[in-house]
Amino acid sequence: MRLPTTPAASARIRRSVVKSAGRVLQIMAFFDGIQRAANAQEICATLRYPQSSVSLLLHSMLEMGFPRHEPKGPGRPSGWR
Repeated sequence: MRLPTTPAASARIRRSVVKSAGRVLQIMAFFDGIQRAANAQEICATLRYPQSSVSLLLHSMLEMGFPRHEPKGPGRPSGWR
């Protein structure tokens, strides 16, 4: 199932589901759509979520095994995948 990742779609989802559950699914859909690593700032800008919420959700998701954090490497910025 592909979830929409536009701000308007996010607003519709927020009215009908538990906020943090909806946000986790939106973040997962975001990664599914871009198929590459991204930093928290990019996720915030795309989904229009507060940085503090995205950081907490990413760390919670990491504890559960998704996503993984990739450290900075040669020619590659650090990011979540």
